[in-house]
Amino acid sequence: MTKKVYLLRHAQTAGKQAGQLDYDRELTPEGERQANNLGMLMMKSALVPEFILSSSSARTRRTTELIHEDLQLPSSQILFLDSLYEASTAAWIQELKQLPDTLKSVMFVGHNPAISHLASLFANRPIDLPTCGFIGFEFSVSIWQDLPAVGIEIVQIPNTH
Repeated sequence: MTKKVYLLRHAQTAGKQAGQLDYDRELTPEGERQANNLGMLMMKSALVPEFILSSSSARTRRTTELIHEDLQLPSSQILFLDSLYEASTAAWIQELKQLPDTLKSVMFVGHNPAISHLASLFANRPIDLPTCGFIGFEFSVSIWQDLPAVGIEIVQIPNTH
């Protein structure tokens, strides 16, 4: 039995505007294109997770929504959590270990540095995901609680330019 974890850094965002909270930063037109392209590529490559867990910030939410247009998961299979905005790598791992064991694959949509740290941990080498950077890992476990620190890298899409 295996479990697959896909990690995605949000697509390109505009710089923070005066008086704007970082949480509210939106995608640029390029970021919208990146997310659209990634969604199409994921669908064509059969890299469709059963569940998506995302930070609730404006940029991660929009990245997830654009990718979802191609993946067409039921809305009940997507969860946006406020607690994942600026969350540590340990917090993401905690969420991973709480997933229902019936799920075989999940995609996390988040921010740097945590999302790249998580990828580095799973790959056992340094990884710095660019905006809309996507990487997947496979683990030889049957329950999420048994997830080891190092997995087998199964796919990396550095960006969608």
